[in-house]
Amino acid sequence: MKKLFAISTAIAIALSVGVTAFADSGGEILGVSDNQSINVIAKCSKYIVENQIVYSVDMKWDDMTFTWCEKSSRVWNPEKHTYSGKVTGSWDKNTANIQVTNHSNAGVRVDFVYKPVGSTNLSGTLSVTEDTLTAGVENDYEHADKVTSRLTISGKPNQTVSETGTRIGTITITVSPETSN
Repeated sequence: MKKLFAISTAIAIALSVGVTAFADSGGEILGVSDNQSINVIAKCSKYIVENQIVYSVDMKWDDMTFTWCEKSSRVWNPEKHTYSGKVTGSWDKNTANIQVTNHSNAGVRVDFVYKPVGSTNLSGTLSVTEDTLTAGVENDYEHADKVTSRLTISGKPNQTVSETGTRIGTITITVSPETSN
């Protein structure tokens, strides 16, 4: 009985003593007296994030209403019951501007096209019909690349142009990504 008590006490003492074991990189347990160092490594993976292209273009234009004004210096002739004199006409203005500003992070191409509508004896021309605007510069909103095209109206309107206004044309502005050839 004393032997049984001594064996069970020896087992209890052996189990209560802490044993240090290390794992090597292969996952095997090493002996109690062996030491193993484990290297801890940090990595920084360098990669380039491509910026997504964001298109943002502002367009503004002047009032596109042009008024033909006629002035006459007519004198009544009481013997013939007619007026004599001269009628002259002119535009209140004959130009209006269209401005396109590129706030994109990529270059854009801008095309301006004026197309007359109807038979009004009037013509319109644009000072700029195409241009390429460079990408915006970071932290420099005020100096964004821009283009201004000026529409000039000429001619004397015929009877199809009314006092309430008649559409004489359209301007189409096309903005597309800049493509380098």
